[in-house]
Amino acid sequence: MAYHIFSYASQSSNDLAFDRYLGSAVSVDFYWESVGRELKLPIISSLTERADSEEGLSISSGDLVLFKNELTALERYWKEKSLTMELPNDFLQGIRNIAAAIDVAIADGLTVMIA
Repeated sequence: MAYHIFSYASQSSNDLAFDRYLGSAVSVDFYWESVGRELKLPIISSLTERADSEEGLSISSGDLVLFKNELTALERYWKEKSLTMELPNDFLQGIRNIAAAIDVAIADGLTVMIA
């Protein structure tokens, strides 16, 4: 299964504000969730479990701020690891792009979904 993070431009719109690919279940587990568990990041460590649940994974308001902080920690971790380990092409830039989209979602009061 492939996972995406996305948000609609407004609560009443079907237009996407952003849609970013996170990766396959295996890559999300390795590059996101395993690091989330190691760093004790509650949202990132449970991405696939929550996204695959009946309710899905929706992040809004204060949880978006928490998620943005978790993204910062995740980027810092992989930036350090990239000195001794090769990462997938544009992986760090992808995290930065997602963080920038989360900033917009916070400013605009949007809900972010992962599916």
